[in-house]
Amino acid sequence: MTINPLLATAPAGRHICQIHRDPQKLAYSVGDFVTAGLKRGERVILVAEPDHTSLVFQYMTWNDWNPDVFQSSGQLTVLDAQATLDQFMRDGSPDWNSFRLTIGGVLTQRSSSQFSGVRVYGEMVNILWKRGESSAAIEVESFWNRLAAEHRFSLFCCYTFDSLDKASYAGPLHELGRTHSDLVQTPDDQRLQAAVDAASREILGTTLSMTLSLSGREEVEGEHRLPPGHAACSGCAGTCPTCSRGFWTARATTTRWGCQRPDEGCCL
Repeated sequence: MTINPLLATAPAGRHICQIHRDPQKLAYSVGDFVTAGLKRGERVILVAEPDHTSLVFQYMTWNDWNPDVFQSSGQLTVLDAQATLDQFMRDGSPDWNSFRLTIGGVLTQRSSSQFSGVRVYGEMVNILWKRGESSAAIEVESFWNRLAAEHRFSLFCCYTFDSLDKASYAGPLHELGRTHSDLVQTPDDQRLQAAVDAASREILGTTLSMTLSLSGREEVEGEHRLPPGHAACSGCAGTCPTCSRGFWTARATTTRWGCQRPDEGCCL
């Protein structure tokens, strides 16, 4: 498997995001991000749920990296995502001063000065998003950006949801584009785009991504950074109840939408 160049280099100041359906594939991306940092002599901070940490460690072990060795040396720091989140949530909302104290304290540990840089993987935002607390998740993303003005580090975030489940688009997906410098596509994103384009071309005579680009939706801040397939799904969910009722039954490239044609009441 070839590592994405941006995940390998992860320059300081970059705030990277990926969307995954499969936790195992998420672990591969995170494992690549972690091992690339270790190889480059950087300090790596992994803020993850325990089951995801186990998958990442398993992937590292398969590739002849021993997580215990790097934890013992201080180059790899592992934190429980929920426990860390609890340290700065106040009455259901993230608190900036507590976040700055908690995360800033981890970033400035004495061991950081021994290494060539610092990279962080975090999924506290994914916990909030899955609980339906998308506004809190976006606020945490903004906190990370504020912290990046005070400390040099790169950050990789992952979100897990079913790209063809209508509920996945209930949150403000464009905000992921607004708060991240880069949204890195996965092979699943590319397959989603192909499926959406094939289905929309058959039903509408053109691709939904093209139709939405002409509609002006890409002018919404952050929308242009979303992987095209997700942007199309988000646009469909947000603009057309007729489309959305049928579209979410499409689980593969051969599955048709159940929406009406444009002359039968569809917004497109």
